[in-house]
Amino acid sequence: MKKILFIILSIFILMGVTSCSGEVEKEKTEEKTKEEIEIGVSPYNLSQDAIDLIRTLNLEDRVNIISFKAPENAKNIKANIYNLDKNGRWKLINELKSSLKQGSYSKEEDLEGSFSMIISEDYYTEKSNINVGTSIHAITLTEEDYPIDNIIFEGDYAASSHFLDEFQKIELNKEIPVAMMIKNSNTDLADYDLKSFFSPSELYDMDYVQAVTLVFTD
Repeated sequence: MKKILFIILSIFILMGVTSCSGEVEKEKTEEKTKEEIEIGVSPYNLSQDAIDLIRTLNLEDRVNIISFKAPENAKNIKANIYNLDKNGRWKLINELKSSLKQGSYSKEEDLEGSFSMIISEDYYTEKSNINVGTSIHAITLTEEDYPIDNIIFEGDYAASSHFLDEFQKIELNKEIPVAMMIKNSNTDLADYDLKSFFSPSELYDMDYVQAVTLVFTD
């Protein structure tokens, strides 16, 4: 049953969350000209129907959707998925890349889009996609992409997920953390946030940490 629910939600995301933003997003957009829309990333403004769907699927803490407007000179957007290794360093597990505005037929809208991800019950990124204009790029990950002993915990454990919750300006070639998932077998979690990505030593005592970042390149 859960697999079916994930398929339904995946179809919803892959069809483009921009089509589900409803009148609230439309009115918000109309209040601003294209020049006034800030360049950056922010939590996606979902319609009530989309929120209700996510709640119905009981995935409120497992779905992360980000909207973005890239700088004019940005050529690509890339999502990086990292695991923290035993030496307290980020190890790249997978990446997802999409081209932005290119060629003489490109439009302003080609710099705008969304990034969405679903995390599993075991707190690893299970599916993610980038939507730019009419172009969609997606990857699906399984437990085979991660060390099993770092994901499946026996007995009690503490776990938390942190998603981007406020607007962030884009600096070309600089990573922006948009998600972090943490698990620890001793049921003790300190007060971490997305800024901890830049200080991985703060997370060294945790048994399992995964981070997802977005980076816009020139």
